[in-house]
Amino acid sequence: MRELITTIREVDRISAGRSAFFADLQGPKLRIGEFEGGGVELENGARFTHRFRSTARDATRVYLPIRILAAIEPGHTLLLDDGKVRLKALECSPTHALTEVVVGGRMSNRKGVSLPDTEIPVSP
Repeated sequence: MRELITTIREVDRISAGRSAFFADLQGPKLRIGEFEGGGVELENGARFTHRFRSTARDATRVYLPIRILAAIEPGHTLLLDDGKVRLKALECSPTHALTEVVVGGRMSNRKGVSLPDTEIPVSP
């Protein structure tokens, strides 16, 4: 990338041009915790709880960072594992979120979480 930008700037200098550069920066990667046994199967219609402090890590609940939990509101969508699993928030507090599995599937340790309806108070 540096070599390409250097080349473009050199062309700009020679031709009296002015190029602009845009770059897409990945934001913070948000992840769920780990499951006992490495993973679970989430069934459509099941209830699934995300907790800030959770010792049980099974097909009913798993850890989620508190900065995420504090921002989720009822009705918000949670997409897990690049959107393969979809959850809908039912009840929320700063330390937990009860969700319903809308689109189930296999969930394993440390999968990414995307929250398209939620403004998360973290910097990139």
